[in-house]
Amino acid sequence: MTVRTRTAAAVPWLALALIAVAAVIARLVVLGREGLWCDEGYTAWIVHRPIPEMLRALQRLDDAPPLFYLLTAATTAVLGRSEFALRLLPALAGVAAVAWLLARARREREAPSLWAAAFFSIAAYGVFHARQARGYGLLMLFALAAVLGARDLLLRPTRRAGLMVAIAGTLLVLTHNLGILICLTSALLWPLRMRPGLPLRRWALWHAPPLLAWVVYALLSLSQFRVHAELNAWMGEFWRSHPLTLAPLLSIGAFVPGTLPRLAHAVPFPALESDSMPLRLVSAIAVVLLLAAAFVPGLRFGKRRLDPTAPGVLEEKRAAMIDAAFCLLPLGAMTFTSFLWTPSYVLSRTDAIAFVPFALWLGRGLSRVPRGAALAAIVFWTLISLSALGPTYGLGAPGRAKGADREAARAMLRQGLRPSDWVVQSYLTAPTIEYYLERAGAAHRTAFYPRDASTNPAAVRPVSPDSLEAHVREARELRGRLDREMPPDGAVWVPAVIDPRRAAAGATLTAGDLVYPTGVLVYHLVGNQPVAPVLRYRQDWVGGDRALLRLARGSWAPLESLGPVRFADPPGAVTR
Repeated sequence: MTVRTRTAAAVPWLALALIAVAAVIARLVVLGREGLWCDEGYTAWIVHRPIPEMLRALQRLDDAPPLFYLLTAATTAVLGRSEFALRLLPALAGVAAVAWLLARARREREAPSLWAAAFFSIAAYGVFHARQARGYGLLMLFALAAVLGARDLLLRPTRRAGLMVAIAGTLLVLTHNLGILICLTSALLWPLRMRPGLPLRRWALWHAPPLLAWVVYALLSLSQFRVHAELNAWMGEFWRSHPLTLAPLLSIGAFVPGTLPRLAHAVPFPALESDSMPLRLVSAIAVVLLLAAAFVPGLRFGKRRLDPTAPGVLEEKRAAMIDAAFCLLPLGAMTFTSFLWTPSYVLSRTDAIAFVPFALWLGRGLSRVPRGAALAAIVFWTLISLSALGPTYGLGAPGRAKGADREAARAMLRQGLRPSDWVVQSYLTAPTIEYYLERAGAAHRTAFYPRDASTNPAAVRPVSPDSLEAHVREARELRGRLDREMPPDGAVWVPAVIDPRRAAAGATLTAGDLVYPTGVLVYHLVGNQPVAPVLRYRQDWVGGDRALLRLARGSWAPLESLGPVRFADPPGAVTR
């Protein structure tokens, strides 16, 4: 007797069309509306370099392999460097992931794939990353292919499934270093195979290409791993006040719309504006029940209950175990790595490798509950996602939308930025502001203060007070260069972070109101005299409240009149 399951029913075309339309609208509508934030500005900068220079820079500055940047460079070479063009590749990758699941649902008559596609198409986590000019959208697509290939190889071994494991895994590790965790998880799952006809040797051979690719690139770019240790210091600050053991649970809370509570989070993520406990509780209960339902054997179909030992039911349960393993083992590995080495666990960023298997796991649970309940859950999460993502589409609180650095560049143009003026870029400002000034054709001269800001785009290496002497020396050297090369009617523009403990509510700021070390430079230009900012703004998600200062050369203090610099409490650049 043939066992009939819910997955044997043909998937209706209307359902496929609705999910596909939702995925396209969520990812492509007004894709270029928001301005770039600093990480996207870094993408815009790096892909505009000549390819050899790009590859050398990635080995020194980044913690990811070059595949995403190379593909984005090709895209922007054809479409230009607009916000839309920079984000198009991740957006299309997100649409492709949903389309892949829909095609599989139709071809294999898989209800779990259909529901996984429905969740993936509207979940704020997946949509958010697909609308960023970063590699996470591509990472999710390759993770999906690698997970589906490994699952097929374990349950129904074919040459096609093996090739998918090899190819998708290789592309995955060339997109992000942590993609190796998916490949290692896959390699460990051989005991979950359904049939003995998959020898360990063949399983290992299919996994050899991605593992070899990762090892080769790691050996060619060992310095990247030291950069990675530094580039997550800021996430380490988050884990100092939050138990790292709860990181996987927080990630699942980020994956499910409306579940993650508002946190003093170090990275941007779309979340509900209000702390609505009932909504969070309903969402959390729903996801727990659905994840558990994925493992329930012998579900009721009509008035008959399937035999929990039937082959089809056993295969579905094994598939649920595989999906759960692909979600939980990488999250656990990142937690363990963060304990031993460095905070590689960047909540709502590096956990993107686990979002795709989570969606597959949840889709399996959705396929096992009454259809009305599953639809209600999808509609509920869609509404929450739309609320959280509203600023992305121009809805809701405008202050939560990106574009602060674009406005800063526009303020410079309105106030008369001239070719003889200098823009002194610091941490988190250079990639994005320079991108907008370049697009506007605004000629100017650029310097970096501190100098390492040009090689520290994410501003994550800690700045120690012990560096005061070096920063004073740098400030005096830059002042001397400006004195020699700037005309008398020139000006220096400085985007600076305002110290939240020192900034006055008034219309002017002094060097002591700015965070270290930018205040040291401002002091060596105008001393402690108050300056009216051209613009006060809050930078997108990171960097705090900022001020754009225009320091005309005629207002500079004589260098010999400036006293020594000391740290005040709270830290600032002041004179004794």
